[in-house]
Amino acid sequence: MKQFLTFWFFSVLMFAVVVSAQDDTIPDPVSFYDFEEGEGLTVVDQGTAANNGEIVGDWIDRTEGGIFTKEGDGKGCLEWTEENAMGELAYVYVPYQEFMNSPDYTLSTWMMYNGTPNWGYLFWADGDIWEPDLADRHIDVWLNPNKGEGGGVDCIMHLEEGGELRVATDANELGIGVMDGDWHQVTVTLEDNSIFSIYVDGLFAVDGVAESDIVTNIGDDMYLGARPNNPDATTAVKIVGWMDRVRIWDSVLNPEQIEYLFKMEGPDGGSVIVEKQVEVPKQFALSANYPNPFNPVTTIDYSLDISESITIEVLNVLGHNISTLVSGVKQAGKHTVQWNGTDAEGNPVASGVYLYRMSSDSRIEARKMMLLK
Repeated sequence: MKQFLTFWFFSVLMFAVVVSAQDDTIPDPVSFYDFEEGEGLTVVDQGTAANNGEIVGDWIDRTEGGIFTKEGDGKGCLEWTEENAMGELAYVYVPYQEFMNSPDYTLSTWMMYNGTPNWGYLFWADGDIWEPDLADRHIDVWLNPNKGEGGGVDCIMHLEEGGELRVATDANELGIGVMDGDWHQVTVTLEDNSIFSIYVDGLFAVDGVAESDIVTNIGDDMYLGARPNNPDATTAVKIVGWMDRVRIWDSVLNPEQIEYLFKMEGPDGGSVIVEKQVEVPKQFALSANYPNPFNPVTTIDYSLDISESITIEVLNVLGHNISTLVSGVKQAGKHTVQWNGTDAEGNPVASGVYLYRMSSDSRIEARKMMLLK
């Protein structure tokens, strides 16, 4: 298993636009469960799939509260009420549809864990019986109390050629513990059935690259808020607390869209002030390349607040330099550079995931891109 290098992205934001609806740059989700029905066991899918789900088990209540974005929005969400996360199974059942087998997806939910820290599942779509040795984990996202002070988001994906990809956040490294009794937004993406990324509260946290394709979903339904029992029905694992605004896309949202979705809805409810186009430029910014994936040329925009000496390099997943695109003093302002998919000697490189990094004496930013031939 190859683990991706983790990078932190910092920016200074000036908020200037109050929004009350989804940004039109974010595609409509295939499924969207807002849990606003007020009563009953059916949860209505407000997404394009209209794939309604069902509440299963005695330990889920409809309750007021949750995340909302404008005055007049409903405030309903679901609460898993049993203190023991390993106790009786309770979940939201979402029937299988073909989009759940997509090689590209984004899953996002707001959650607040308020029980004694323990394993608590968010998304599962790998059969109705949990078998730890069954190599078909395709959608498998949970909260892990052992990942730093306050816990992290964890995932294991099995691979077609054997082995597994494990990707997890650590509260001590990220600075955000997802089991601290506050609202958090957890978003995960799968790209090209091989690159798995985790975002917490709109921030990129960690990603990993599989050595072979991740196994596909073989038609399994999805569980929200829990993982099924083992054959002896003794190890159900569920969240203890609240879930709201579950969204599913059969595409990969980019980091800017994920950050915007978090800021748009806000951890405290109500309208929030969100940065759109009227913003103070990032002080030291490396933008997402376009197109991505690409063949054979991609464009990278970057900006500087001061004139300084910088280097922009292309690296492989092991951190080895492939090509240096910029080296020397650049003036303050916005700039553009291109990479044509060749190494320092001009030889074409293989398809795959690469990193590009901009650094100065005191600052650094990095992103990933994919070359497909």
